[in-house]
Amino acid sequence: MATGSISSLGVTYGGASTLNADLIDKLREADKTMMLKPLQSQLEKVYKKQEDQTKLVKMLDAFQDIAYELANEVNYLKRNVSVGHDSVAVTTSNAAELQEFKVRVDKLATNSVWQLNDTFTNENAIINTSASDMKLKITRGGGNEITIDVKSGMTLGELRDAINEQGGGKISASILNLGGGNYNLVVKTSETGADQNLEIKTFEADGATELAIGSGGMDFRDIQTAQDAELQFNGMMIKRGTNTITDLVAGATIELKKADQIDSYVKITRDFGGMSDNMDKFVKAYNELNAFLDEITKVDTVSGNHGSFQGDSRINTIRSELNKMIFGSRGSDDRGLMAISREIQVSQTDKRTAYAFELSDKGVLTFDKTTFEHFLNTKPDELEKMLRGKITIDPVEYVGNAITIGQDRTFAAGDLIINGEPLLNGFSVSATDTAKEIAQKLITEINSKTDVTGVSAKVSGNGDKVILYNKSGNEISVAGTAASFFGFQNISMSGRETIEKGIFTRIDEFMDTLNGFQGNARMTLVDQQLRKDEELLTNSMQKVLTRLTAKYELMAAQFASYNLMISKYESSFSSLQQIINEAASAKK
Repeated sequence: MATGSISSLGVTYGGASTLNADLIDKLREADKTMMLKPLQSQLEKVYKKQEDQTKLVKMLDAFQDIAYELANEVNYLKRNVSVGHDSVAVTTSNAAELQEFKVRVDKLATNSVWQLNDTFTNENAIINTSASDMKLKITRGGGNEITIDVKSGMTLGELRDAINEQGGGKISASILNLGGGNYNLVVKTSETGADQNLEIKTFEADGATELAIGSGGMDFRDIQTAQDAELQFNGMMIKRGTNTITDLVAGATIELKKADQIDSYVKITRDFGGMSDNMDKFVKAYNELNAFLDEITKVDTVSGNHGSFQGDSRINTIRSELNKMIFGSRGSDDRGLMAISREIQVSQTDKRTAYAFELSDKGVLTFDKTTFEHFLNTKPDELEKMLRGKITIDPVEYVGNAITIGQDRTFAAGDLIINGEPLLNGFSVSATDTAKEIAQKLITEINSKTDVTGVSAKVSGNGDKVILYNKSGNEISVAGTAASFFGFQNISMSGRETIEKGIFTRIDEFMDTLNGFQGNARMTLVDQQLRKDEELLTNSMQKVLTRLTAKYELMAAQFASYNLMISKYESSFSSLQQIINEAASAKK
């Protein structure tokens, strides 16, 4: 007979129960998909944001590196040197004064060189063959003297070593191989200049009795006299004790090479060698950054394929903020990079303007190196101000009060001190001097020390007061017991500093707010928020899995109970079925 079914329980009798582990797994997976899929989708978006944020941070770092380089003062202080003739070589430090000058070398500075006329077979040859000791006195520059004990039996090499030991690096000796088995001794100064001339004499052991050549004295002769270098600098006759001159041009070293009396023209100019290359790198970095910002903030209403940071104002505003600093405002005089242009003279009546930078409607920046370098060469100061910025210090002016009159007084050095320099040594005034007369005397005194103090003086409009000023804007300090006599207070004052920030200085500072090390940098905050989002979603998913585990562990227990009940019902039904079957057979 066919088996029956208990449809209300969804089970069969006479067959396997459908309330089994397979059914539980299917139900679990259905619940898991329904409950976890939205969270998983959100987490994948967070992972994509983290990936894009990491890439953006690297691009911002690279962009800032280039901006920093273009804002770095060192790039604007580098110098090029062109030298017209090989009689001199010129090197400069950064910030050397820009100028042209002419140098003619008449004489090179030389050191003093003496040679021992006697020859020896080798350095172990005896130099003092007498039975008596001697002393060798070497005098440098008329006052610096060393004394060498030349013992009986002393060798050539021992004398060399003794001179080098006592010479202190100022006087040195060496053994010269003349060829043919002949050696002798050379003594010289390490420094050049007329004040380096040597004198070498031999004395008896007492050091007082000089030994003449031929009477026991050693035969040294002067083979090169020390002399100063002589040159003409812009037509002025100059003498120096060295061929390396550092005190004629600030920040420049002039090396004298040949005394050929030929004019050499030297020009010190700005070195913008790396600026064009750095600017080209900046343009490429800007375009790459701009394209990536487009990608991660895009809104595609057709495909629905939005950027990972679409609608995020923290990222959306980066481009507009950067562009405002780089390009200024359209239609205004402040066009940023767009203002870097040059006029090209096509004819006497036609002038055209070429721009080093152009920005397309699609936001792509292009760079014309030729135009930019023209601007570098023709308007370097203007370019530096635009790109890096400029710091100016207003001149300082201090107007004194009324000068004391009606006194006979003589002052001592230090009674008036300006910028640390004591003045008034022997300065005097009489009771009959007017304020105007005293003011004129004081101005002469102050201006005589301007090279030292940096402070100049002039009279007021009425001529009876003294005004101190420092045109460079540096400090003016006044001190001393006589300050009040001349209408001054003991003060210290400096000019007001004005800072104009250039394009790349502003960019560098802005990038610090995005990508800097401070905790409130924008990209740091974005990263922190994404980490929190990741943690929140991960925890939520874990909670869902925990709830599902508990739910289906309970369901498994319930199914086991149901299966036990079903088993009992099936057993009872089986007995009943057997009775029914037997009854049916009996009727037959």
